[in-house]
This record gives sequence, structure tokens and C-alpha cells, in this order.
Amino acid sequence: MSDYTYPSEEDSGEEEVDDEIYEDEIHEEEVFGAFNETSLLQLEVEYLKMKGYRAGYLVSELYGVTTMVGFPVDDMGDELMLRAAGLHKDLYVVISLTFPSSPPQYLAKCPGPKKVTVRQSSDTCLNNKQALTDATEFGLWWTLEQRLLEYLQQNWDALKTACLEEMSRAQERDSQAPWRQVMQALNLAAETGVAMDLRLATLLVKKCSGRFDAVQEFLFDEERMSKLRIDAEKERLYFDKPDWSSFSLLVHVTKYLKQRIVKCTEQCIVCDKSHPLPLLKPVACDDALCNYQMANLGLGVNLENEVLRSPEVVDFLICITFAAATTKNKYTTFPFDGPQGPHEEVSRVLKQCPRVEDMAAVVKRGESLRDYLERFDKELYKIVRWIIASNTSHIIPVSKDNKVKSMPDMQFLLQSSTPAAEARFQELKAQHGGSFFAFHGSALGSWHNILRGGLKQYDLRIAFGPGIYMATNASTSLGYMSNAHGFPNSMFGAPLRLMALCEVVAEGSDKLCLGRVHRPKCDCNKQSPHIRVEAAECVVTRVLFLFTETVCSNVEAKNIKIPSVDRIGKPLSVQSKMGAL
Repeated sequence: MSDYTYPSEEDSGEEEVDDEIYEDEIHEEEVFGAFNETSLLQLEVEYLKMKGYRAGYLVSELYGVTTMVGFPVDDMGDELMLRAAGLHKDLYVVISLTFPSSPPQYLAKCPGPKKVTVRQSSDTCLNNKQALTDATEFGLWWTLEQRLLEYLQQNWDALKTACLEEMSRAQERDSQAPWRQVMQALNLAAETGVAMDLRLATLLVKKCSGRFDAVQEFLFDEERMSKLRIDAEKERLYFDKPDWSSFSLLVHVTKYLKQRIVKCTEQCIVCDKSHPLPLLKPVACDDALCNYQMANLGLGVNLENEVLRSPEVVDFLICITFAAATTKNKYTTFPFDGPQGPHEEVSRVLKQCPRVEDMAAVVKRGESLRDYLERFDKELYKIVRWIIASNTSHIIPVSKDNKVKSMPDMQFLLQSSTPAAEARFQELKAQHGGSFFAFHGSALGSWHNILRGGLKQYDLRIAFGPGIYMATNASTSLGYMSNAHGFPNSMFGAPLRLMALCEVVAEGSDKLCLGRVHRPKCDCNKQSPHIRVEAAECVVTRVLFLFTETVCSNVEAKNIKIPSVDRIGKPLSVQSKMGAL
């Protein structure tokens, strides 16, 4: 990997250079003479359009050629995984590359910093200024831009050579279907409302021997056009041979970016170092500088989108962070500091946090959420954004019809295990013939860490030996849940308690203890009335119950039916409804 540059505060806002590029007069008209770099660009653009992508380009005499490729994400994976990547399922991902040169020329020079942008946009017409000005940042914008820039810099010579070699081959084919006439046929078809792609236009010009009057007559003859479309499907010209993935720069870039989105949970979103295991969400590694950058720039999440889509989850995460700060949980660290220390600083700032409902109203009005929160405290936006970005678990409010009866009204489906850990759990479950459910109660302030790292050593009790303590009855676990307050303006009020319903591998039995999952009164657990699990891989959290009252029904875990939901953490797939690149 080439050296990378950490983002600065200025990078998180509008990019001045890119804005200035498009203040110059932009024109799309080209004089198509001999096949050249511009012809090759048009060929790539038309190919991508034929495969169902959005593509276009702009030309500026002062700044060079800018290409744009857009693809939808709604069929790349389930909504949870798209949200993990910070993507809005209804918007296109738009890749913009600027090749600086004067006079403008495609491939003249490798795009450098601030010449590579990745955004999301609802605009499907990518050959106008509006397509760029309407584009918005999303959670992984900086990460994807940085990785794409590195990819281009490392592979530029090979990519450019492949493109130029294809241009040479295309010039040889130009004698059969002159490029200028192919473009004229496409433009005429567009003006007359006749559906036509580059393959069909090329074959049409070839059949008409380059006579433009014959092309015009052909376009208005439905019977001949119908036959031509059948022939075009059989014709292996321009598109099927040679292999486009071997030479098209725009195809390479698009495939590379989609793969990076698919694997966004495998590397640090700042330095790109691989995580020991794939995670559920894209986060920074353990390096202090990477965590500082994530905290200050909010990489990996779009707070505005989260406030609109999951206000209950945002409120809940702020509550448990506030509890960890006010109770000075010794296992919790914060990348913020103040005169009294990190815990006191986070507690002080979150005390001033407004209602999440008010934040959502600000976003809906189109106002700046950052400006709004910084009116309360200059550090508030950064801290709230970090709280959401650093959470590595998937949390989903349970719908009204799916809620567990006899339990508190506020319920969340939870997955905090990595895909690898979940796969290991399923393997153990199959090996030991199933699983059972049990409750786990911990102080509210402990859950800030549990959601980010699972039930681990910092949450283990040793009264009856090491292990994660659980109970089959909810009222038993309630005794281990000390009251705590969420932030003052929380929608949940105060005091709050939190309990988890966990799934446990059914290793051993009441009479036969295998040493890792201990039932009450087993040979290794004779003095304990609780379930004690020494192996963390044998436990996964499934549901969270947020108590706003101190009472709890006498509910048995075995009687609870887990709310139905599609499997959380389903891998993204690069196979889409569009044509394969």
C-alpha cells in the first residue's frame, strides 16, 4: 500500500477544488474524427450504459476531462449491511475521476488527491453539473476515495497501457464502422426516440456501408430494425471480444470499488490494516491515531442518516455511553479529554445533548445537524458521531407485533458477534445437539463495552468461579442490573436497566459437565444457583430488554420466542441484477 494521508477537518466538508472545477464553462460537444482517447472514453461510457450502469463525462478546457460512473446498491446485500457501510439503499454510488490536462484529454494523467471522489446521488444522468452538486457524502466516502486513489497510483501504468492497446485495436476496426458515423447514428436514434445501444449502432453503420442516408432509412423501418436487433445479439463486435474487464479503466475502477464495499469490514477504515477477523461494521483498528481520526471525522457513519432511520438506537447508544462516563467504568476508554479527564468530559458534554427527536427535525428541515449540536457544546457533534461510529454491533428495534410479551416495551434485536464468531457458535451448536436461552444482567454502564466487544473478561463475576453468569429466570438477572440514568433528554426517561437474552450452546447436561458450560449444581458448579459459561464462544446475545421500571415478570427464558428477523450480517454480494462487468 502506498503512503496515505490522514484526513483533516477540512476534508470532512465540501471540497473546494472539485467545486471550482465545475464553475468553468462545461461543454459536451466533441468533434469525432479519428479514433482517439475521447473516442475510447465514449466507448467505455456506452458499454457501461449497456450493462445497466449510469455513466457520463464532462469536458473543461481549463481543468480537463471528468468521468462519472454510478451504480445502485439496493441489490448488493441486505439493508443492514448497506447501513453498516453507511450507504443509502435508494441512492446511486457515484465515482468521479478528473484527468487534469489542457487541452483536455482522457488518460492524460493519473488523477491525484481531490481528483477522485466517491459520493451518493439520486441523479441518474451523469453528464451534467447537477449530478455532482447534488451528490452527498456517506459513511465510507473518505475511506473509499483513499483506497481508490492508491489503486490508481499503484496500477496506473498497466491500466493506461491496456487502454491504449485497445485504442489501437479499435482503430483497426474503425475501417468497418467509422467511429464518427457510429456516434452520429446514436445521436440520431436518441433524437427520434429509437432505442439503440453502441453494439446496435456499430452493426447498423457496418450494414449500411457508412452511408448516412441509408442509416436514416433503416431507423424508421421497424421490420428491418427488429431483424438488426436479433443480429446484434449474435454479433461479437466491440463488446464480447476482447474481454472488457482487461482494458477498460472505468470497468476496473467500478469493479474495484464494489469489492471494497463488500469487504469494508475486513480492514481499518483509516490505515487499511486488516482486522484479525471480519467485523460487523467498518471501524478503525486499535491504533490510537486511527481512532482519533475516526472520532474527529466520523468515518464509517453518517450521523444524519442514523438519526432519521433509527432514533431509538441513537438515543439508546447515547444513554449507555453516558452511563459508562458518569459511573466512571474502569474498562471504558474515550478518545476525548478535558480538564477533569475523559470520563468527566464525555459526561459533561452529553448532559447538554438535546432530544434525538429534535435532531431528526433539524435534519428534516435541511439544516446543519453539526451547527445545531455545536450550539450546545463545541464537542457535542464529534462525541455523538463517535458513539454511533464506534458501535460495532447491529441493533434493531423490535416491531410492535414481534415484541416478547411480559417483558418491557423497549426491545432490540442484537448481534454483536463477528461473522467468524457466529459461524463458530453455529458449529458448536451443531456439535452439541442444540442450544438453550438464558438471561444476563449487567450495569447499564457496562453495555458500552459489551456492545463493542461482546461478553468478555471485564464483565465476568468470580463469586462462584470464572465465567459469564446467566439465569433461566428474568427476575434473577434483574438483581444484577443496577439502576443508572441515561442522558437527561433521553426519550426513555430514567432510571434505566438493561438485560440481555442470550443463546448458549447446550454443551454437556445437568448431570454431565464438560467443563465449559456449567449448569446450576453440576459437578463444577455445586455452590452456584446460576448458569456459568467459561468459554465466551459458547454464548451469543440475541435480544436486549430496556427496563424503565424496577419490576419484572417472572419470565422463563425457555418460554420466550425470539422475534423473527432476516439473518443479521448477511454478506454483501457483488452479483447484481445488472449485467456482470
